[in-house]
Amino acid sequence: MRILLTLFSIIVFNKAFAQNVNPNFIDGELYIKFNENNFQEITDEIATIDLNSIPIPRNIQNKYQIRELENSFYFLENKSSTLNFIFRLKFDRINEIEELLNELDQLDAIQLVEKIPAYRTACTPNDPNYSAQFSLELINAEQAWCIPNQDTSEVIIGVVDGVFNADHEDLSENILGTWDLWGNDNNVGTDFVNFSGDDHGTSVASICSAVTNNNIGISSLGNNLKFIAIKAGSDDPFTIISRGPEGVLKAAQEGADIINLSFGGPSSNFTMQMAINEAVDSFGCIIVASAGNSNSNELHYPAAFDNVISVAASDSEDNKWEEFSTYGSNFGDWVDVTAPGANVLACKKSNQYASISGTSFSSPMVAALLGLVLKANPSLTRDEVINCVLSTTIPLNWTGGGTGRIDAFAAVNCAINSSTASINLPNLLEEINIYPNPTSDVISIEDVPDLNITEILIYDINGKLVRKHKDFSKSWIDISNLPSGMFFMKINDDRNRSKTMKFIKVE
Repeated sequence: MRILLTLFSIIVFNKAFAQNVNPNFIDGELYIKFNENNFQEITDEIATIDLNSIPIPRNIQNKYQIRELENSFYFLENKSSTLNFIFRLKFDRINEIEELLNELDQLDAIQLVEKIPAYRTACTPNDPNYSAQFSLELINAEQAWCIPNQDTSEVIIGVVDGVFNADHEDLSENILGTWDLWGNDNNVGTDFVNFSGDDHGTSVASICSAVTNNNIGISSLGNNLKFIAIKAGSDDPFTIISRGPEGVLKAAQEGADIINLSFGGPSSNFTMQMAINEAVDSFGCIIVASAGNSNSNELHYPAAFDNVISVAASDSEDNKWEEFSTYGSNFGDWVDVTAPGANVLACKKSNQYASISGTSFSSPMVAALLGLVLKANPSLTRDEVINCVLSTTIPLNWTGGGTGRIDAFAAVNCAINSSTASINLPNLLEEINIYPNPTSDVISIEDVPDLNITEILIYDINGKLVRKHKDFSKSWIDISNLPSGMFFMKINDDRNRSKTMKFIKVE
């Protein structure tokens, strides 16, 4: 499904670690070196200099709100003469740094003016295969991990899939729980010695939650986010996920914040849509799903359902992943976002590793990024977390990949620097009702002041969309041409929230 990007009222905080103008330089600060002929040498241990005594015109000081001149090396007893003329200039008009730099550069009293680099501590994990994981470098994972002061709250990813090797050396420490919907127990594995199939769940889980910086195997974007493994398919070599709806709600019930669904097909299903809606509306989950590998723009479910973030796959050059005409990433206006999914390293059964491709592996990368964003700022709403991921992407040179390819650093930075005035706004959709019910020809929608409806969708009992309504000049909808039976009306508002209600059409 194409998620609507909501515009939030963003409040930017001036934190030392949050570089809002340019992430590579310190905001609101410059190094300057005064010309030795125009400025008296400072040799005393004075930390700050009186702004009235410096050869920077008062009009420039006022224009850029220069507030402090720091004697950078005041603590050195035997510093060189050159260092006596170098100072740190601090100003509040941080968005005008280029203009200030240019004006200062024109002054005879200043010999040098330069931006101050924002050097960061290294966050390179020690996992031996990290250097081969191009996807993490491409999406700026290291920079995202390096952003300091991130919250310590636990964020949980629910991975609903087939077989998992829960004892894998690079996964076991990050597993919070397991459940097998086939066996009704917690054994999500199988007899791997005699298993000829694909332990798909193992690979998917490793993309989002492989143990990172443990000097074993690979790293994961989630950087040690915990996960719950929900087995929703059989041990069959060609696993069919037959308990998808149950898996979604089991993951939600067990506390998953984000749920990844790396499976699907061309068929819509009412029960799956209702399970997804329940996980979102009652548990507050974010659902992510793979867009499919048919190299087609045909709808692929569950990715194309409402309340699901649909993920396409790209390669190391940001091109659409494609191996031949009928095998490659799906695409289309129903896709929300793209992530690397070609030749990515993942865990396999029996403590092995392999390079694999598909949207099954781009989807958990997005799930992991959503987890990082939520962990960075737990005060954000579900919609705001999604917005930070979808609104900070890198543009693609092909269509049908949603808003673009994910950028982990930009998304996490968005979360840390963001707050919204909308967090505590009431959900006005809770007050809306439809009537009469049952009805034969028209159905009316109760007026709720200040509620801005953006779309009304009507589904039949099989989950098929039968009506899309965007004309709100009337408070009622003509349904006289619908056959008799049970229908579901979904109403969306301008904050990307929804409410679904049942109604009966009679003759």
